[in-house]
Amino acid sequence: MSIKTATAPPESLAALTSTLQAWVSHPAGAPRAASTGVSFAAEKGVDIRLPHPVYDVSLNDLAKGKGLSKALLVSWRYLISDGDSTSVAEVSAPRSKKQPHAFAMLNRGPFVSSLVETVEAATKNTTLTKGKYELAVVHVPALYVLALWLRSDKPGKSIVIPLAPAPSPLTAGKSYSEEEFAGALVPAAKAAVAEGGSALAS
Repeated sequence: MSIKTATAPPESLAALTSTLQAWVSHPAGAPRAASTGVSFAAEKGVDIRLPHPVYDVSLNDLAKGKGLSKALLVSWRYLISDGDSTSVAEVSAPRSKKQPHAFAMLNRGPFVSSLVETVEAATKNTTLTKGKYELAVVHVPALYVLALWLRSDKPGKSIVIPLAPAPSPLTAGKSYSEEEFAGALVPAAKAAVAEGGSALAS
């Protein structure tokens, strides 16, 4: 299998590197390692790797059976490492031409290690060896779902692998087609919409 790393927009990468360079140059003003998991005071600085786009899917679209067809690009994420620990940095994607790419956050939550492990496992999965994919992440904020999205240029061949912790009925680390993944979330999406949750991810 060939998993291609997506090419981040130069403006996104510039927004990230300028922020990180400022923290490396002045570590006293950087976020604390106890909070972010990454130290900007390390002599060798920090490493940036595995850029990937993040797409949000709304409850309404899931509930209406639209699957991932309306997934919206909302940000670019990058793995940031000081050599010992790894976190995820996020740069928001502009919603219009007048908006800039802007550094949004640094996160070391449970999805970070799960993303690394899931990517590594996918590259060794012999059942996917014939495919060619571009790496992305799909996010359903209102249902607390984050998944690796291996996007194929062939219709119907894309693979979605939920990251841990994955809510029922999804299984973390399991490969789903786009239709299977979205279909599994339809009941929860409909229930959330019925309870007034559509505004969370509309």
